[in-house]
Amino acid sequence: MNKHLLVGVLAFFLCIISVNAAPGFNIAEDFVNITQQADSTASGSFAVNNTGTTDLDINFTGYTLTKGTDQLSIVSLSNITNMGNGTSQSKTFSVTIPKQQSPGLYTGTLTAASNASITDIVAIRLNVTEKYDVSFAPSQIELGSVSLNTTHTKTFNVTNTGNANLTNVTFDFSASGFNLKSNKTNFVLAFNKTEPITFNITIPASTSTGNVTLGKVKIVSKELTA
Repeated sequence: MNKHLLVGVLAFFLCIISVNAAPGFNIAEDFVNITQQADSTASGSFAVNNTGTTDLDINFTGYTLTKGTDQLSIVSLSNITNMGNGTSQSKTFSVTIPKQQSPGLYTGTLTAASNASITDIVAIRLNVTEKYDVSFAPSQIELGSVSLNTTHTKTFNVTNTGNANLTNVTFDFSASGFNLKSNKTNFVLAFNKTEPITFNITIPASTSTGNVTLGKVKIVSKELTA
């Protein structure tokens, strides 16, 4: 009878030892959603929970986000070392978005793998929004010596340096009375494209004489004013 009792006690303690040695972890979120404008850095976070009874090392893979053939990379995400059992950690990461990155939804899957051969995943969804911007070349135009109440013709290039098309593009002048007229109006300035612009400007009779700055050519579109 004592022999049967001893066997029962041993079996009980073996069962307890097996439970105490069970590793496990999970990522609390199924996905992380981020919306960020181009020409900036997006950031996100998720929580990792050590649900087991042993310390864990956890490494991450799958740092690429894609939209068709366009790609972005997750950075600043560190692996986990000696994560205590029963603890949680918030993991942060960032994605650098270039100014001319194509707008749209970039997706990827981060995989977390522990040294106990346990894995979990979290989906990353980054919505890159439009960044509207242009540049002018040259940035300054000299008219030289001119007379009042005369009209002059000059040219410049305008380049779409943002990440999306500009529509209904026209030009205006910052000062009144100069009757600025350009050879192109209500046109589309496509992403990463340059358009040569020729314009006429009339110097009003009321303009101050001397070495003066007359004003600035402004671009106007459905998406921006400058």
